[in-house]
Amino acid sequence: MIRRSALLATAIALSSFTVSASKASAEDLVVPFEANIDGSCNLNLIAPGVLARDFSNSYAIAAGFEGGQFAQVEADCNTPAEISASAPVQTAGPELVLMSAESYLIGGSTVIGPAGNNMAQVFNGPNFLEVDMYLESETPITSGDYGFEVTLTATPN
Repeated sequence: MIRRSALLATAIALSSFTVSASKASAEDLVVPFEANIDGSCNLNLIAPGVLARDFSNSYAIAAGFEGGQFAQVEADCNTPAEISASAPVQTAGPELVLMSAESYLIGGSTVIGPAGNNMAQVFNGPNFLEVDMYLESETPITSGDYGFEVTLTATPN
């Protein structure tokens, strides 16, 4: 009899556990996330430009002349953007008295023109551009090592 009561008590305990376990229910919770990603561009120099003298005009140098090379840059943007180029600035070499100093962007959806009116519209992702520059001096450009810089500015739309 004691054995039967113990067996019955064990069976009741197990069944109540089973019943309790089957009453548990899963609960879902949706966890929201938000983001506000600003437009941005990374500008990377692939290759610097090389200037050459115009053989018919000793007053002018440009990357587009024979022996020169356009600078190559990548604009990697996460949104459409406008890339603009500054006027060239001399950084090294015998000082030149310039009559004109212009930079040009080539590539993208480009408006080619002198600095200030020189911009390229680029799209999402990597965009490859070339940068040209043209200088004309008031006097013949003498032999020597020269350095110039053009600053590119990326403005996300």
